[in-house]
Amino acid sequence: NTNGALPLKNSESVLFVGPTLNSTRFMGGGWNVHWQGPSSEEGDTVYEGFGDTIIKGVEQVTGDAPVYFEGTDIDGSGFTELGEILAAARFADKVVVGLGENTYAENLGNIGELLLPERQLELVHQIAAVTKAPIAVVLVQGRPRRLGRIPDIVDAVINAYLPGEYGGLPIAEILYGKVNPSGRLPYTYPATESQASTTVWQPAYSDYTPQWAFGYGLGYSSIEYSNITASSSTLDTKSSIDVVVNITNTGPYPQKETVMLFTRQTHRFDLAPDNNRLRKFAKINIAVGASIEVVFELSIDDLVYWDRDLEMRIDSDEVTVSINPYTENDIFAKVNLSLG
Repeated sequence: NTNGALPLKNSESVLFVGPTLNSTRFMGGGWNVHWQGPSSEEGDTVYEGFGDTIIKGVEQVTGDAPVYFEGTDIDGSGFTELGEILAAARFADKVVVGLGENTYAENLGNIGELLLPERQLELVHQIAAVTKAPIAVVLVQGRPRRLGRIPDIVDAVINAYLPGEYGGLPIAEILYGKVNPSGRLPYTYPATESQASTTVWQPAYSDYTPQWAFGYGLGYSSIEYSNITASSSTLDTKSSIDVVVNITNTGPYPQKETVMLFTRQTHRFDLAPDNNRLRKFAKINIAVGASIEVVFELSIDDLVYWDRDLEMRIDSDEVTVSINPYTENDIFAKVNLSLG
């Protein structure tokens, strides 16, 4: 979230562009009204007035009808009103672009590549070429679609997933800071086609450089992690240890913060150890200016694994205990795993 792109302010002139911002059916995805979701011919009329859209949500939050252009259809068949969009972008304080997928379910949703439709992405590039205003992208999608160079040229990305037919207002509330986002990615978001099957559970020797790692996510406040300690430098079969980390909210918003503890071993007897494996997590409410000490109990049972003979096993070795790896708040401690 660079250049203060989000949250938006009521006083700002914001341009809204993109096919997913003004559609109910795209927020519902497949198995929504029909097996494959409403057709393009039905559009949103099938809801008979029920449901909302992100644009309607923005109007509810701000009290004003936003400036909105579709830009392109969901399949990226061509541009619409591109001249008007670029003219408006030049004078906007900020721009929000909604990208995403058409509705689908099961085999009919299979795709040959993860990249979003070319014209959806090109729309963002065209806008970025004519404005210095911060650009935020809202993704409405049922799976992590590749974004090409979009993360490099925009200032913020909200992954809204498929929020449902009434998801428009909650997304608008996040855009305008009525709600401080606290979600974290439940999967690895690929940067390339070759990473389509990549998960966080990679062997320690593997290269793990996705677009966004498992567990990544930001709120609107600045959170600092410090002073990670372990109650003992040795973890054995007879006792557990406490891992303690201090978390401070330096503002400017109260925040729900997800704290995740991962472990990593350098060696195992007959299997490559995980690059990082999530062992514990907590979600805390932290006020502006407050510092909270979070304590995780870690036992040897948390570190067992199944070997090639389908036997539970534990190996003596140094263990790296990390808090929120793959983020700017990555801090770690080391303990020795002993079987004595």
